[in-house]
Amino acid sequence: MRAQKTNYQNAIGTILIVNDLFSGVGVLAHHCFALMKISGKETDNKGMRWIVLAALLMTPPAWSKTVKLSTDDGYAPYTGQKLSRGGMVTEIVQEVVSGMGHSMDLTWLPWRRGFEKARQAQFDGLFPYLKTNDREKEFLFSEPLYEVRNTVFAAKGESGFYSSLESLHGKTYCLPLGWVPATPELAEMVQKKHVKVFEVLNTATCAKMVNSGRADFFVTDDAQGEAALRETGLVEKVSLIPHLLPKTQLYFIVSRSHPNGVELVKKFNQSLSDLKKSGTYEKIVLRHLRSEGAATGEFPRNSKKNPVKKSYSAL
Repeated sequence: MRAQKTNYQNAIGTILIVNDLFSGVGVLAHHCFALMKISGKETDNKGMRWIVLAALLMTPPAWSKTVKLSTDDGYAPYTGQKLSRGGMVTEIVQEVVSGMGHSMDLTWLPWRRGFEKARQAQFDGLFPYLKTNDREKEFLFSEPLYEVRNTVFAAKGESGFYSSLESLHGKTYCLPLGWVPATPELAEMVQKKHVKVFEVLNTATCAKMVNSGRADFFVTDDAQGEAALRETGLVEKVSLIPHLLPKTQLYFIVSRSHPNGVELVKKFNQSLSDLKKSGTYEKIVLRHLRSEGAATGEFPRNSKKNPVKKSYSAL
């Protein structure tokens, strides 16, 4: 009886040690079943077998082969359930995750809900997000997924509406829920209450608010804004102002509370780099740009001078 008890103790102790040393279930299984031979004699003890089985069931891999991610719908041409392959950035992330040797389980949620769930590590990551100081306190950021240059959208014919950030003082700024202001300078204006903020569901709703006069302007990159105008049928009513704001980048982010967040971002960055080197990244971007360009056609500008060029930029 004493020998049998010692065998149990040895088995449990060794399982715990192996569990700490090896992250993979397969490696742990190999070492656990080695315990079935003690002192050179194979044991048929059912209790021992149950101990080994329990250890295997309770030991997860370092992190799942399926990466659970979330993004929002209606952010054309970057993300959207109705877009080809879920949008440009969705396809890029899909290819990056595949290059890491994982599959992607994608949940479509509003920005704010997805952000809160990811903050608690209920998702492995989110995309595409702008970088801010506050977000960096809680999230790890990948290398940039894509670079955009934002512009101001206002009612058509408002040629003198925007010439600089200072010209926006006192205006009503329409901002989709879960978004942050497009640039640090604009964020500072919001913080100091130099502009009024009117929060709505998405950019399509912002276009409607600007058209109705309930908001004076909204800010996004030209491709996303023009997609919103097509969706709402306001191409002839609302247009972009040809004075571009500074460039910003879109990122893949992982909560700092994620147990494997650092490793996940490191592998993501390596796979993203490989995707670019292979030429696949550029092909994805160009394919979506051609599709977007075909759908866009000519858009009205608020000034015939200094026409705005497409601001897409593959990093």
